[in-house]
Amino acid sequence: MAGIWKGFGPTFVGYSLQGMFKYGLYEVFKDLYMNMAGEEAAEKYKPAIWLLGSASAEVFADVALCPLEMTKVKIQTSPTGTFPIAFGAAIKEMRRTKVETRYPFGSLVPLWSRQVSTSPVINPSPSFNILLARSHIPWPSSSSSRRLCRSFTPTYSPSPSQPMAKAHSSVSHSHLVTSRVSSAPSSRTQLIRSSPFSEKLNTRVNQLVPSPAKLALGHWPQKASAPG
Repeated sequence: MAGIWKGFGPTFVGYSLQGMFKYGLYEVFKDLYMNMAGEEAAEKYKPAIWLLGSASAEVFADVALCPLEMTKVKIQTSPTGTFPIAFGAAIKEMRRTKVETRYPFGSLVPLWSRQVSTSPVINPSPSFNILLARSHIPWPSSSSSRRLCRSFTPTYSPSPSQPMAKAHSSVSHSHLVTSRVSSAPSSRTQLIRSSPFSEKLNTRVNQLVPSPAKLALGHWPQKASAPG
């Protein structure tokens, strides 16, 4: 059981840094490449831009991972008693023997060849899954239903025809499923009518929210009795 925890320190720190750069810089590079390509090209070559952004992020992520990956491998492969197991002592020993171990970036090229060739599929996979689902699953015809579906979609991928700055705005507006009260009594707050429960709830809201004309005349809603 002790062997399971051997090299845990550099593994935890190294892959935490790698994940931070891999997923964080992916969004940065994806936004950068879409803006560089323009709206028309970004829409046409969207999958390629996703893959390129993921590969670019992985290059920097592996730079952060490499020194700690080398330390972990050295801890796990050295015979017992020939190399420190503690995290801090192992880093210190790797620095002392950097000519022999080629620390800190001696294994960077092999790491790139292993990670950059495979990781571009990981980051864009949720967006690819959404595109596949939308092409095979009927999308709701009602605009309100579409907004509601986008609200519950875990990885909403904005249309490439929209600039990224506008896409964030469209996502925030997609959560609005009610309409603003206007001066006409018929345009009071309405909920989505998709079930008998929604119909009853909509009627209840109309009873509780008076029209502006009634408010002007001093007619306030009366407390309704509990439904039987």
